[in-house]
Amino acid sequence: MQDKPKISNVEWGLLIGALFFIDLIQIIIEWLLGWLIIGIIINYIIDILVGMSLLLFLKLKGQKMTDPNRLGWVILTLMIKLVPVVEELPLWGLDGIIKMLRSK
Repeated sequence: MQDKPKISNVEWGLLIGALFFIDLIQIIIEWLLGWLIIGIIINYIIDILVGMSLLLFLKLKGQKMTDPNRLGWVILTLMIKLVPVVEELPLWGLDGIIKMLRSK
């Protein structure tokens, strides 16, 4: 049984916009505090919180998290965001777009 998309287009737009904004904040933190260990720690904490919050939001909106692809994309995004060289890519926003396209 396939779950019904209970998330409206406006909610998807707001979610994806928020995820891209978080990516932008992380880029700014990396540029300003990247040379300090505190900047790296802050970005790691943000990544973990965003990943858990995204999964919680989707679960509360009725999306089934038992699908390995949904959970796998969040874990893959989180793992890539923890790599120092590519952490500035807007992967959270892209993850939101992928989730929206897969749910429609």
